[in-house]
Amino acid sequence: MILCALALYIDTGLRSQELLRAEWSWVNVEAKEITVPAHIAKGGRERKVPLHDCALAILAQIPKHPPKFGKTSNFRFVARKPANGAASGG
Repeated sequence: MILCALALYIDTGLRSQELLRAEWSWVNVEAKEITVPAHIAKGGRERKVPLHDCALAILAQIPKHPPKFGKTSNFRFVARKPANGAASGG
């Protein structure tokens, strides 16, 4: 999952926090773009980032997270907390 995030970071030019907080609902595959909402974007303005074929192929490989407490996670890259309590990337 980390390699997917790194590849998307490089291919899209998304800022790290935009990528790590990205939600499935931001992605428009038909328009080949990801819309970063204003409350996440650095400048405080919504921005559209083009998704090239490589980025779309990477996104297609990333599964949606299974339901947790009756909800499906919106986030593509979710930090998981291992049993020992140490934080790790997902």
